[in-house]
Amino acid sequence: MLESSLRPRPRPAGFEKTVARAQAARTEAAEDGQMTKARELATTEAPLARDGMMLLGTFGTEASMSALIRLPDGQMHKVARGDKVGGHRVLGISDARVILQARGRSQTLAMPAA
Repeated sequence: MLESSLRPRPRPAGFEKTVARAQAARTEAAEDGQMTKARELATTEAPLARDGMMLLGTFGTEASMSALIRLPDGQMHKVARGDKVGGHRVLGISDARVILQARGRSQTLAMPAA
């Protein structure tokens, strides 16, 4: 049976002022267009291929890379080396490429150009 529970710690002194300053800085950044610029730099626009697979991104450590691949029907799959996707086996994954093999032929998917 529980006889007592821990009390949560009170917020640090001046917490409300810290939150207000952060909100003001965010509003100022939005008004200066800094957030829009950051959004533009973080986004690459590329047409989605409708006739084949498309590499959307790679992630992970060098020893255990994974990739996000979009199939022609719109399905997305997270894959690693050795996995099968869309009838292809994943042979390798690097920072911006995935090498696939099907029926003895290899195919390379690359990230869209920035």
